[in-house]
Formats: sequence, structure tokens, C-alpha cells
Amino acid sequence: MRKASLSLSINAIVVLILAITMLGLALGFIKVMFGKTSAQVEALVLNEPEPRPASPAEPFTLSRNTLVLSPSETTALKFSVFRNDPSFGWVLEF
Repeated sequence: MRKASLSLSINAIVVLILAITMLGLALGFIKVMFGKTSAQVEALVLNEPEPRPASPAEPFTLSRNTLVLSPSETTALKFSVFRNDPSFGWVLEF
């Protein structure tokens, strides 16, 4: 009876080590992929010009007036929103 329980615990330890290794590899892969994607997004956002500040006369402004893209093309579009509410405390700009 002792050999069966010892064998079961060794198998459990091996499976646990394999599971932890696979989890580490998966997390490393995800970190690399998100790092590349965030760098690409940051580059797109940095190249986009800032929109005109929003005002009561024009409460919503965009960084571009015309936007023409192909289905596979990616770009950024910044906008500015005016909110005249003292309790809100800030103007939202992206």
C-alpha cells in the first residue's frame, strides 16, 4: 500500500511542475505580445497631431477633419470634449 501512495505523490509533483512550467511559458508569451502591441499603439498615438481644444462654441473636436482608410489600415484619432460643469472639475481630452 505504501508504494502506491508514494507513486501517486510523485506523479502529482511531476504534473504540478509541468503545469507551473507551462503557465510560466504562457505568461511570458502574453507579456511579449502585449509589449509589442502597446509599443505599436504608442507609436500611432505619438504621430497623431493634437486636436484643437474644445470650447463652448465647438464642444467636440477631432485631430483630423477627413479620415480615409483601407480595411487593413490602422490609425489613431484624438478628440477633445468640452464640459462646462464646475462640479466635474476637468476637461476630458484624449
